[in-house]
Amino acid sequence: MEENKLVTLKLIGFNQESRNSFSAVLTLAGRALKKTWQITEAEEADFFLLSAQSSATANRENLLKGRLAARFLFCTTENITQENELLVDDNHVPRLSVLVALFNKISASENSPAQPKTAESSTQVSRTASSSETNPPNFFDPEEGLLGHLLAAKHEQLIISLSNQPHYPALYIDTAKNVYYSQNSLEQLNPYLETAKLLNVKPASATEIENVIATETLKSCPLKDLIWYIVIKTSAGRLIKGHSITSNIVTLKGWPDLRLFKCLDYAKVATFMKNNAAPLETIAAQTGISPAELNNFYNACYLMGLIEPRNQIEINKKNRSPEHLDLINKIDARLK
Repeated sequence: MEENKLVTLKLIGFNQESRNSFSAVLTLAGRALKKTWQITEAEEADFFLLSAQSSATANRENLLKGRLAARFLFCTTENITQENELLVDDNHVPRLSVLVALFNKISASENSPAQPKTAESSTQVSRTASSSETNPPNFFDPEEGLLGHLLAAKHEQLIISLSNQPHYPALYIDTAKNVYYSQNSLEQLNPYLETAKLLNVKPASATEIENVIATETLKSCPLKDLIWYIVIKTSAGRLIKGHSITSNIVTLKGWPDLRLFKCLDYAKVATFMKNNAAPLETIAAQTGISPAELNNFYNACYLMGLIEPRNQIEINKKNRSPEHLDLINKIDARLK
């Protein structure tokens, strides 16, 4: 971290009262801290602090495996057993000296994570289907790029090609039948996801599509498979426009098809969301999935019509339905 760098902190599992209490202590600690720490509501932050309840129920082993491992901190009301723990009382109020010692140690560490990439700096790493290539927004907009064309087309047929690769196999869409046709596999369709500026989109008749299918001997593929793939590949950890990780309480009203791209990787979080209703930040804390990966999964489920809003948080002790227990056990074994 640079000497005068602002350090952002995301609170997970805190209610408004405990959030206010912690914020007050952090303000008091300001003069003794070597860096300026600031609580943020953004999805990305330098560090994520889980409340005592979230820390007790979170799958720490999974949390500490990923690329964000060094960013997770845990509150505890008992004796500190790990270096990344912060001792707090029952009201989530830490001792001033304890907070200062931990936060100064973290900020002075050579292994502290760097400031998360801004949308502009991450453009070269993950180019999404956005019309603003040089400065994509910090939210995911499904109305842009190839996805936008697919969602906007109702009972229509489209032929989509690439302006910079005129000989690359075209993509044929039939939203009336909810299918698409292509010579390419899903992974080979990635050039279509890079930018909306490369897309040549023109309407076609059912007859045109049928002639192409017969000439090129193309098989139909479910359009939902393509939509899911695009969302997972292009969300880049950004939450869908207009949604919140803290205020929206959600549950899964149906199971996603585990055969979809990367869906097996989300089996555990899907199980939790199917049996509970909670904000996304709570879901991340309870399941150990990174906030960015959860955003990708949530976006895909939402656009597939699988997300159901709720008015109250409902956390059940038994998170696995009988019909999926054997399957999830096999998946757990596969992922270990």
